[in-house]
Amino acid sequence: MSRLNCHLAACFSLWVLVISLCGCEKPKVAVQAPLPSDEKLKAMLDEELNYTYTKRYLNLTDHAAWQIMHGVVPFGTNFQVYDNDRLVNALNWVLDGHTMKGWTPQHGDDLAGRQGLKMLIEAGKFGQGHPEQWLSILGQSGIKSDHKLIFDGHDYQVRDLMQQALWDLYEGKEASWTLTSALIYLGPDAKWTSSDGQEWTVERVVAMEAAQDLSTSACGGTHRLTALNRAARTYRKEHGEPKGGWAAAEKKVRDAIETARRFQQPDGALSNNFFTRPGASADNVAMMYSTGHTVEFLAMSVNDEELDAPWMKKAVVKLCELFHNTRAIDVECGSLYHAVNGLKKYRERKFGPWTPPGHEATAEAHKTAGSAAPAVASQPAKDDVKKPTSEKATDKDSSEKVAPQTDSADKKQNGTSKK
Repeated sequence: MSRLNCHLAACFSLWVLVISLCGCEKPKVAVQAPLPSDEKLKAMLDEELNYTYTKRYLNLTDHAAWQIMHGVVPFGTNFQVYDNDRLVNALNWVLDGHTMKGWTPQHGDDLAGRQGLKMLIEAGKFGQGHPEQWLSILGQSGIKSDHKLIFDGHDYQVRDLMQQALWDLYEGKEASWTLTSALIYLGPDAKWTSSDGQEWTVERVVAMEAAQDLSTSACGGTHRLTALNRAARTYRKEHGEPKGGWAAAEKKVRDAIETARRFQQPDGALSNNFFTRPGASADNVAMMYSTGHTVEFLAMSVNDEELDAPWMKKAVVKLCELFHNTRAIDVECGSLYHAVNGLKKYRERKFGPWTPPGHEATAEAHKTAGSAAPAVASQPAKDDVKKPTSEKATDKDSSEKVAPQTDSADKKQNGTSKK
């Protein structure tokens, strides 16, 4: 027998000996923890919502409108930020005409006897990043179209932002936030003419948005899908079975829901590649960005049966875990606040209104007596917050105020240090 054959025979004998001594066991599969009960899940959601609300703060010196307006997304008219050592209502602050870095209005065009108002698009995470982004946040926070907006000493109304947006619309424009604003302030049947003479309807905007590629859309396409979901649901509620552009929107949303489910990771995280292909990451912040944005879209888009499905519950549990694991980390505001909005929307659909800490008595009074909530919420203990270093402003609030929301609406506050 050749030396090579002897060597092979010896290796085979050794392999047989190892198998006989160790056995031939199948690889162990990681056992997934059982999903929590609804009672436990509600407690998990409230813990993370309450922590974000009471332990994470922004201030007018270190943070700009890009960060602050993202905080308004989940907490709406209750969201407060620090101006030196005092808490101020973020929306009242800018609507009253006070200065906020990145909140940059411009006088617009003469539109049927009223002057329009524009918001500047600014590069980087500083100011508005998308057309009508601020307007859509105002609308989703319940700010009415006739609410006063002071700029450069002039009294505008929120409707002036909307009318300017309609005038500036053109084919191919990124219009996810424009669509959301139009649905809130005008309804699904609105028609208008833009500055280039084009005739527009809300359905035309819906069809234009539904035709866009999600893989090249902002935040994996989640914001575009959220706008399309609002469009399809609004049409179905007011007119019945969707057709035309409305039907295209509904199909886009349904396909995305199924894709998110198929691409879900074994631990419950949703794909880091959103709706393009499966993907995972070991980075908690990266997972919060993708899973948080996707849960936000899903929480507003899935039907009641899907809301209670194990895969959806698993994604929410994973997102709660990510929140808990990143408490000591500087989390980028877009990731943080869209993720917390996802938890809040899911919590409110499944368990009812979330009342922010410190607002329990106000919420009860609002429900029983119809009274308005106070303009400023109770201030937290100072040792819970990062103390900003800005000089105290001398400006006084002057115009009408937005009343903080209670029950199923939104509220205030945010995190120690966010980008």
